[in-house]
Amino acid sequence: MSTESLRHELIEWIGRLNDADLLRSLLGIKHAVDRTDWAEDLSEEERLSIERGLADLEAGRSASGRAFWSRHGR
Repeated sequence: MSTESLRHELIEWIGRLNDADLLRSLLGIKHAVDRTDWAEDLSEEERLSIERGLADLEAGRSASGRAFWSRHGR
């Protein structure tokens, strides 16, 4: 079945649907597909900060959550 045939069949089927829950689920799928990658929305400063953090991690300049909280009173 071609993409065009699939699209046509789905449009007809959705047009006949009366199940609000199913329509909401389909809308959720649409939103998930339409959503852009959050990384594309990062500012240059945020990208640089992430790169610095990754460099620190690769250089061994990191601490476990347990070590962090033991030093900071939790």
